[in-house]
Amino acid sequence: MSGRPRNKNGAGAGTKQRPARAGISLTHARKMLPLVTRIVEELQNRWNRLSELEAEQGDLDRRRRGLDWPERSRRYQITEEIAAEQRGLQEAVAELEQLELVLVDAIQGEVAFPTSINGRKAYYLWRAGEPDVKTWCYAHDPVRHPVKN
Repeated sequence: MSGRPRNKNGAGAGTKQRPARAGISLTHARKMLPLVTRIVEELQNRWNRLSELEAEQGDLDRRRRGLDWPERSRRYQITEEIAAEQRGLQEAVAELEQLELVLVDAIQGEVAFPTSINGRKAYYLWRAGEPDVKTWCYAHDPVRHPVKN
């Protein structure tokens, strides 16, 4: 054993630990919405495009023995396009994580802003298409509460 301290998730001392923070205030969450909206829109667009490509790939794979050359070429091209969309999805999720946000539902575009309410870990919740943060919930509690202004 090296004597190096280990953090709670088992990573070695070489990883930087962020100091614990109280969370994101409602005001700050609201100020972040324009940026979060752009990230979530990109994420949803990539998700939709990936679904289309995977459906096309499935069709071409089922018919692979009878494909003519342009369709065979397209089959290989789709593989590259799928990989690019997957990388884009990973980058969008990483952007949210960098902002210390949690992607709750990629399809619905729901994002959670970690916070503390009444001394308990909680989340402000926002969904794509909504003009504002409208609900919150305590961690590990499915009950959603309306945000009081």
